[in-house]
Amino acid sequence: MFFLGDTVFPILQTKYDVIWIIIVNLIIIKYFNMNYNKLQSLLPNDELHYISDSTQFFIDNQIKSKKFNNNTFILFEYTIEDFNHTTDTLTNNNIDYTIYTDSYNLDYIII
Repeated sequence: MFFLGDTVFPILQTKYDVIWIIIVNLIIIKYFNMNYNKLQSLLPNDELHYISDSTQFFIDNQIKSKKFNNNTFILFEYTIEDFNHTTDTLTNNNIDYTIYTDSYNLDYIII
């Protein structure tokens, strides 16, 4: 049994179990959690937007933004310098994305 503050972790037998969990969590955060700064550094010439800040876009295009609840970022075709370069960069960095087309026949990328 291991105590961390007032919390008891009965499955953790030693301090090494806790250290192992911390290390695994750091690895997950580093390699699987895409944040704004990391994405912007990969795509310095593109305008990166949070989905949560793009409600007017979804309203104008009659798109239900709830279907993107598991996503964080959106890139609009008209604010991307080179669309092919952007999609290649996302693919080469193993970043999951989906391309959609809006009511004006312009593409946008959901990440």
